[in-house]
Amino acid sequence: AISTPLWLILPVMLIFTGIIIWQVSFRLNRNYELISKVVKQVAKGDHSMRIPSLQLDEIDSLGKDLNQMLGNLDNTIHHLGVHREELRLVLSSIDDVLWAQNPDGELKWANEAFKELFPLYDETETQRLKDLIHYPQLLKLIHPAALKTDKMMAEVELDGHYYLLMGNNNEQARRQVFMLQNIDEIRKTEQMKKDFVANLAHELRTPLTAIKGFSDAMMQNSLPENKRFLNIIRNHTMRLIHLISDLE
Repeated sequence: AISTPLWLILPVMLIFTGIIIWQVSFRLNRNYELISKVVKQVAKGDHSMRIPSLQLDEIDSLGKDLNQMLGNLDNTIHHLGVHREELRLVLSSIDDVLWAQNPDGELKWANEAFKELFPLYDETETQRLKDLIHYPQLLKLIHPAALKTDKMMAEVELDGHYYLLMGNNNEQARRQVFMLQNIDEIRKTEQMKKDFVANLAHELRTPLTAIKGFSDAMMQNSLPENKRFLNIIRNHTMRLIHLISDLE
């Protein structure tokens, strides 16, 4: 048998080993560049990017897992976008004034009714409530320190109009949501009710007072058998007069 010299075998083995290492290193670098390119595009907001098939099975399996994760993320972002648009449409269709602020008094979002009531609002800028709302009584109520509980409700007057202020505090999200509901019609209805009751009481009190007076006068000169009926008339008249007094 012809034996190959050791000094010849070692260089050949080193050459083959170097070629294998170079090929593996080249493939790893190539796969790394492909993954890095996709990751950079995703970081810029392009979630449609996907990692192509890679040369190494282990790396290719990782790429498929990342593609699945990116697909799930893309679907989640799409659904969030749809829900956000639906929420925007709902908020814009509400006539009541709605807005959210953080504990520092910065406005985070507001609906169209807020823009109409406070024209200085600009949704493209970061603004503080104290720069938009020039009503001290309202600023005092919506100050972060004033909302000590999860919910609050108060009535406030702005330029002759009456509003019901409702607030909700979410400490975990660091948000405070407020709503201003115009109650001018409600107060007008209540005033009409009070005026109606007052007029009704006045109109009823006059004849009832006369009936009571006449029954008292008739008691003095009535026959004994008629006093029982006059007492009944007088007692019921007094009950009606007391009821009217309670209404007033």
